[in-house]
Amino acid sequence: TNAASVFKLTCISVGATSLVIGFPALTGRLYQVEHTSAPGLPWKVLSDNIPGTNDPLQLTLPREGPEAQFYRVALKP
Repeated sequence: TNAASVFKLTCISVGATSLVIGFPALTGRLYQVEHTSAPGLPWKVLSDNIPGTNDPLQLTLPREGPEAQFYRVALKP
């Protein structure tokens, strides 16, 4: 692990029924996108086992209703 590396979203776009996010993803790594309707509630998996390609990934994910949602990207072990 490189202590100088920082994860950050490279794009985000929120539509009525979908969310588009982009982030850098390293080859040999798997990622997972999760969401919840409020902090403190359990996280639900939206997309799993997303392989890194050393290029920025752009994912279109479904939204669950018009209420606020919280999202996170996790690096899988």
